[in-house]
Amino acid sequence: LGIDGAAESDRAVQRALGRFRPGVGALFRDAEYESGKRAIDRVLAERGYFDAAQDRHRVRVSRADARADIDLHWSSGARYGLGQAHFEGSPLRAELLDALVPWTPGTPYTQTQLVELQRTLTGLDYFSAIRLQPQPEQARDGNVPVHVLLVPARRNVFSAGVSMGTDSGAGVRLGAERRWLNARGHKARTELDWAQRKRSFAVQYKIPAFARFAGWYTFNANVREEEFADFDTRTLEGAANRSARFGEWGVTAGLWLQRESFSVLAAPRRVSTVWYPELTAQTLRARDPINPHRGWSLNAQLRGNTGSLGSDVGFVQAHVLGKWIAPLGSDTRVLLRGEFGATRSSRLTSLPPSLRFFAGGDQSIRGYGYNTLGDRSGGAAQGGKQLAVGSVELDHYFSRHWGAAAFVDAGDAFNEPGNFTPVLGAGIGLRWRSPAGPIRFDIAHGFSNPDESWRIHIRFGPDL
Repeated sequence: LGIDGAAESDRAVQRALGRFRPGVGALFRDAEYESGKRAIDRVLAERGYFDAAQDRHRVRVSRADARADIDLHWSSGARYGLGQAHFEGSPLRAELLDALVPWTPGTPYTQTQLVELQRTLTGLDYFSAIRLQPQPEQARDGNVPVHVLLVPARRNVFSAGVSMGTDSGAGVRLGAERRWLNARGHKARTELDWAQRKRSFAVQYKIPAFARFAGWYTFNANVREEEFADFDTRTLEGAANRSARFGEWGVTAGLWLQRESFSVLAAPRRVSTVWYPELTAQTLRARDPINPHRGWSLNAQLRGNTGSLGSDVGFVQAHVLGKWIAPLGSDTRVLLRGEFGATRSSRLTSLPPSLRFFAGGDQSIRGYGYNTLGDRSGGAAQGGKQLAVGSVELDHYFSRHWGAAAFVDAGDAFNEPGNFTPVLGAGIGLRWRSPAGPIRFDIAHGFSNPDESWRIHIRFGPDL
């Protein structure tokens, strides 16, 4: 088994040769032999050896010795490079898409570069169909041009739906999006989310920033009302940020301006105006991000200001949320979740409730009401500067769509490390695996005091 030419020193090709089956001493099976040849041919094509050919492919069979001698040899020829990408069918300026091409002409050919471009174009949602076709027969100076055929997606998208969650109550959602406003690829989107205890209206405008660190300039304006625990909040906020991708990580840097009116129990309403820069980094690693059998995700935020230039309070805050899923057999998984936060501020009561840490609810500690856990004052949960919450869950699917789960959640929101007294919640649940992610129906009990009762928690969305 061997190969001559440029591929002789290509490690990826040599690894493919090493994986060839059947190996020495193994039973000879014709289907396995043909599959092994095709695997090497495929790697050669994926690595740009378009002139590769098998110059020897023989099997000598000796029935008397019960023996099959394999003689396989390739001549790879030269390795081609990647050439220009030519886009057809796009309603956008050519230079906008040219900036997304992850290679420069002359880069050694690899199929992974084409896959990366396909994934990037898919994520833009400008197009309903994308076809990348390398054209080695039109190669010039050893570089293969790539023809990219694009079919524009529907330009205007309208959405309507109903929602149900024990944190927010029953509600409706209405949305409208213009996928591209002009040939420069600008986008606009509005969304109304009206539920019993959470209401919001958001407007978003996005401008492509593909030339360097491909991402977006995004401008947001939001109005929110929320009722939880002992708080009633009304928030007006605006933001401008820049997002980018670095490998598997998405990073966003932005500036937020927030004016929040809030009341606690029957106390008079207070108003707090805060601006702050924010840096967010996130990643998700899973083959199937909607219904993963194995994977993990991490989201980290850092924000704060000095309490000057019109901000009513100064603070610095870090927040990290991590999730991990591992299989225990084909139908059973263990799900771990950890959430940690820390705030440095001399005046917690001046900090808007949306910037304080609370615990309790569907996505925190089940068995307790939404945002009911935190340092208490005057009979009300005031939230806290610190947060530490963890969860362990075991689920088992007894059919393709239906499963059951058991879980334990623990943690608290608190002000000082010495005041950390974690509370415990545990329960069981039912799972239905839908195309858009699992729907969870949980029954949980809190154990912080003997008067706690059972609570129902309903949540919809991907595990990671």
